[in-house]
Amino acid sequence: QKAGKFFDYEKEVFGEKGFLRNTTFSMNGGTDKTQFHLSAGLKKEDGIVRNTGYKNANVRLNLNHRVSDRVKVGFTSAYMNTNSDRGLFGNENTGATIGYGMIATRPWLDLYPNENGVYPNPRNGANILQTLAHMENSERVNRVLTGGNLEAVLQQSQKSTTRFIARGGLDFYHTKSQALFPALLFFEAATGGRNIRGNTYELNTSWAGFLVNSFTPGMGNLTFTTTAGMTHEAGEYDQLLNVASQLIGAETSQGQAGAVRVQQTRNSYRNDGLFFQEELAYKEFLNFTAGVRLDKSTNNGDYRKYNIYPKANASWNITKMGNWDNSVLSDLKFRIAYGESSGFPTFNSRFTTLGATAIGGRPGSIGSLVLGDPNIKSERQTELEGGFDVSFLNGKLNFEATAYNKVIKDLLVAADWYGSTGFVSRWVNGGELRNRGIELSLRATPFNTKNVRWNSTVNFWKNRSRVMKLSVPAFDQGDSFGASLGTIWIEEGKSATQLVIERETGLQVIGDIEPRYQLSWFNDVTFFKNFTFRAMLHYKNGSNNVNLTQYLRDGARLSKDWSDKNDKGEYLGAVRGSDPIHYTQDASYLRLREVALYYQLPIRPRAINSITVGVSANNYFTWTKYDGYDPEVSNFGTTFGTGVDVAPYAASKRLQFHLSVNF
Repeated sequence: QKAGKFFDYEKEVFGEKGFLRNTTFSMNGGTDKTQFHLSAGLKKEDGIVRNTGYKNANVRLNLNHRVSDRVKVGFTSAYMNTNSDRGLFGNENTGATIGYGMIATRPWLDLYPNENGVYPNPRNGANILQTLAHMENSERVNRVLTGGNLEAVLQQSQKSTTRFIARGGLDFYHTKSQALFPALLFFEAATGGRNIRGNTYELNTSWAGFLVNSFTPGMGNLTFTTTAGMTHEAGEYDQLLNVASQLIGAETSQGQAGAVRVQQTRNSYRNDGLFFQEELAYKEFLNFTAGVRLDKSTNNGDYRKYNIYPKANASWNITKMGNWDNSVLSDLKFRIAYGESSGFPTFNSRFTTLGATAIGGRPGSIGSLVLGDPNIKSERQTELEGGFDVSFLNGKLNFEATAYNKVIKDLLVAADWYGSTGFVSRWVNGGELRNRGIELSLRATPFNTKNVRWNSTVNFWKNRSRVMKLSVPAFDQGDSFGASLGTIWIEEGKSATQLVIERETGLQVIGDIEPRYQLSWFNDVTFFKNFTFRAMLHYKNGSNNVNLTQYLRDGARLSKDWSDKNDKGEYLGAVRGSDPIHYTQDASYLRLREVALYYQLPIRPRAINSITVGVSANNYFTWTKYDGYDPEVSNFGTTFGTGVDVAPYAASKRLQFHLSVNF
């Protein structure tokens, strides 16, 4: 260190101060018959890691036109172009990622290039500074969403109105991805460099037609609304992935490579539905709705069969009955609802896909390691929900409470399977999952004076899951690294997000990735007419993460506290490494998600309605005991994979300045 040979590679990797710019433009106008909305936006965000960042350009146009008193048409369209440069973080098995390499690199190793631009080769086979400079991992997306709607009055009288409503649209999605690892990278010495390119095309279309009749008999106290219709959805997915190796010099074309391997994935689906609904409204205080939907899908084993899903709900507003006049209780409504819906299987859960292979120089096909089920069924999702809404003091204090019980039957499960069959897992309708929870919301206006208006909202929510039935043996969810380090274990009668670890006596439950509860508090304060202050706090209590980043650091003896000693004189890093249970850690936190201050200038130049300037900060302060970059980590996605921490891209703080002009 005294010789100047001690380097902070964490700062070197995450030390960039990315510049953000976000510009939006919107315009509204029209006549009494035709209205339009046009908006466009440009966004560019540099990452806190070199050669990473995000760009987005979008434009949207909405048109509505009244052809006559009985006919209205509408059109919506949006185009988005997105560019993402992701870097190389997270888990992999060769030590090539930036995150993994940074953990394993000793800070006294000099990884910087010499005067000729040549990087030294470290002992672990990857130079993270060289990888940052020469590797590319990018994704380019073009997406088009467009739709149209038609509403026509077919019949109209004093007591009855019948309308026809038609809607249709498409969603086209094209992705081009490239991961370029030139031959000069040390970990590509055996391959001669690799260029991995993907092209993905996805087209989803849909249309729906409705007949809606409103009927008001007698004195008008009772109204019936009858709806019947049909829906159609179809989609096609086509992904082409080319892996080129033995690259020629600095060429980035896949045609300039010694070997190319091609992989293609294609699937399609079609979903059709019929539905009928009847709604009854008595005066303004009582509402009943009942309906039924019939759905079928080509991803079901029996693709010709319609499955039936009922629904019903009711609401009763006591304060709308009679001549309610109470200066304290302004509004009180009770509500209850029940509904069933379909969770369609995926293409791969019905069909066992084939990949290309070569045996003895001859081309052929090889089956996937996951076995599809030709008799697979849709999941049936049922939910019972009830609650009430109450308002006091003419809306100054509002409270909403909701409790729900959601059950998923015929749960789609990729369960472990006998290795002797040639498959490692198979899709089955293998269980029943229940989620129960409550959601509470309190909205208040503590001050509403000439100089100060303060709106405040507090939200509370919690959820508890339980595997009610499981017709296959308990299994590892697969979104971690096995029970020896801590993993999500799916077991009948237990939480669907429980974490277990393997012991000599069997599996031991050590935590749960689902929090006990969460809270958010949002405040919006306008003072002296021109100033607006906003802030939002988010609190998560009781969830656990599997901190494998710290596990890797301890293994390399590079944790910040590895050599600190406990009361017994033992090194803390060695104690943790001796028992992986220490890496399942409390990920509770309190985070200031946003704080902002805006000022509307008192001057109004000609043709300008208002000019507002402001400053905001996002994720600037987080209070947590979790030993990692971010307690909201997710190495394997946003479902069961949350809570697994493996050498991630570090979380960033954002400071933004705002200028808004309305004219």
